[in-house]
Amino acid sequence: MRKDLVRELNLLHKMLSLKIRSLRDQFAKRAHQFCELTYCKMGMTFDWCALDCAPKMYTLTLLTFAFFQRHFLKALACHNYFANWSLHPTTDKPHDVDLSVMSAITPHIEKAIHFYMQGVPVWLI
Repeated sequence: MRKDLVRELNLLHKMLSLKIRSLRDQFAKRAHQFCELTYCKMGMTFDWCALDCAPKMYTLTLLTFAFFQRHFLKALACHNYFANWSLHPTTDKPHDVDLSVMSAITPHIEKAIHFYMQGVPVWLI
């Protein structure tokens, strides 16, 4: 893999890792809620290391890059949820819908109601 791409991935990894660490420090009492975020951060780290240090065939490099992308985007989504949405106080009236986010998709009606009350666009399937 080209070294300039690996450097860019490393910058993305470091930026998001610092945001995650800051969030965890800010909400240390809620650390038990960050399991999925921690899993994604660890996967992102392992994928980046594999891309940087372990030469492999083209298809395996492509697969590892796809895994890095998946872990990065999921970690970013989890971070944004904890930083922006989980802090909304619970009320009887729903918050205004924030159209700057794409939406959440869930088959669970309780989660759909929770997201709706927070102002997250949600699809119940």
